[in-house]
Amino acid sequence: MGKPYYVVKIDAESNTVTLGPKEEVMKSKLRATEVNWLIDEPMSPFRAKVKIRYNDKGTTAMVWPQGNCAVVEFDEPISAITPGQLAAFYVQEENNSRIIGGAWIEKASN
Repeated sequence: MGKPYYVVKIDAESNTVTLGPKEEVMKSKLRATEVNWLIDEPMSPFRAKVKIRYNDKGTTAMVWPQGNCAVVEFDEPISAITPGQLAAFYVQEENNSRIIGGAWIEKASN
């Protein structure tokens, strides 16, 4: 193909894997379910660093709590937001970063 391609969609029902260029895996939003708050449940949107995989350094985003779900909008698009993975929410407190909750990624969008 002359350049790298990435998995952009997996359809288990039809046993199909769709490939595309890097631009197609870049997303700016995610919806996560089964939120587990380690603090009192936030009642309004807040800024946080959100990690979407184990070794992720995290990306700054706005988090909108919505009951048992959360919608996250990143400041800049990021690659490989993967349904089924955990999104962890961190806030900065003085010189430390503190995890305040996490949820399972349901879907990514632009």
